[in-house]
Amino acid sequence: MPPQHDPTRSLRLALRANAAFSTTSALLFVLDRTALAPVLGVPAALLVTLGVGLAAFAAMLIATSLRSDPVRLVAESRMHCAADLAWVAGSIPVVALGWLTPAGSIGLAGVSAVVLALAIAQWRGIGRTTVQPA
Repeated sequence: MPPQHDPTRSLRLALRANAAFSTTSALLFVLDRTALAPVLGVPAALLVTLGVGLAAFAAMLIATSLRSDPVRLVAESRMHCAADLAWVAGSIPVVALGWLTPAGSIGLAGVSAVVLALAIAQWRGIGRTTVQPA
């Protein structure tokens, strides 16, 4: 018997990829804060705050990816997409106004590009997920 097609698979993979990226970033910000802060042009305390927030976001992404109810899976995934897009939108003025060092601006632009790609992957996964109305 062939394996059954899971219409939520691509969404769950995108959520887990986002969680992996968020966790990696969180660890980098927290563990390397004293080295990164002057390079990026931000206080080390801000990196710790971002790291803790990203760790919490990663935990929410994993929890969402484990949802058995496709309606909740899609609803929560839409919120995660919105949060990712808010990050990207918020990064634009930070880079454009030169609030960081040149290396910090390049780094933030790169991170925002990855976050945007992950949001697009999640949105595509949402589109592939079949949700039956109640």
